[in-house]
Amino acid sequence: MGFQAMVNRALVFAFALTSVVVLSGCGEPAPAKVTANRANGNSLREHFNEDGANAGSAAAALPDPTGFATLVGSFKIDGEPPELAPLVVSGNDASFCGSPLNEQLVIGEDGEIRDILIYLNTKIPQDNPLWEHESYAIDQGAVLSGNRIFDQKQCVFLSHVYAMRTGQTLQVVNSDSVGHNTNISGGPNFNLGVGATENYSPSKQTNQPVSIVCGVHPWMKANLLVRDNPYFAVTDSNGRFEIKNIPAGVELEFRVWQEKKGFLGNVSVSNGDGNFTQETWKKGRFKIALEPGQTVTRDVKINATEFN
Repeated sequence: MGFQAMVNRALVFAFALTSVVVLSGCGEPAPAKVTANRANGNSLREHFNEDGANAGSAAAALPDPTGFATLVGSFKIDGEPPELAPLVVSGNDASFCGSPLNEQLVIGEDGEIRDILIYLNTKIPQDNPLWEHESYAIDQGAVLSGNRIFDQKQCVFLSHVYAMRTGQTLQVVNSDSVGHNTNISGGPNFNLGVGATENYSPSKQTNQPVSIVCGVHPWMKANLLVRDNPYFAVTDSNGRFEIKNIPAGVELEFRVWQEKKGFLGNVSVSNGDGNFTQETWKKGRFKIALEPGQTVTRDVKINATEFN
């Protein structure tokens, strides 16, 4: 085949190919108009958003509270708790730091669980006296002092789980004779010399606890929760908690978190009479509606296998 014939054949093939492409494009019907389905979108958003609809729902959708009430209770382990691996202490300060305990799960003599965090998950209006009792006003913008400072001694954060609200100032203190680096996840990174103090004033809340670590002593760890409201508590050494003056007359959602387990799920709950009923808290959530003036008790047992 001659050169010109080859060129002619190539031109014919290119023309045919172009025609097919053009005809195919023109022959396809115009795509149907795509519209968003709000209900499906909200459903998917709730499914993939760990904090669910309540954390971001409009506060205006809630009826006004009719008063205030108090929630008290306790957390205990049911069964033999798992053994925790000892913390690995190394570096130049090892002799000073000694052998700190692993505080990922602290259990008392009678099964009491320390450092469980309970906090309101429902989004509520801000600066509204119907939703926030006047007793909280004095503490709203406070510099947290006394036993509420965030201190470190013997290479241990003395508050393993700490909760505060936006607008407050946390005093980060180093009472050791060695330096520390206190790094708050999503927040500042303080280099604390001997006897030093730094202030931390978070401007926005966290949806779940964030980590606090020491860059110098990597075994040091604590957890910090910041909320826009005052309705939270951390269980004490007796496994007990109390949240005073919660808005009453409206259903609210709380979340419950423990460091080793994360958000609690399978629990047994009693109203204080000793009779326990099995409940499932999806990602640590439970709902409750309190009556004005009530003091409601919720005692919780958690099977030891949940912590394996």
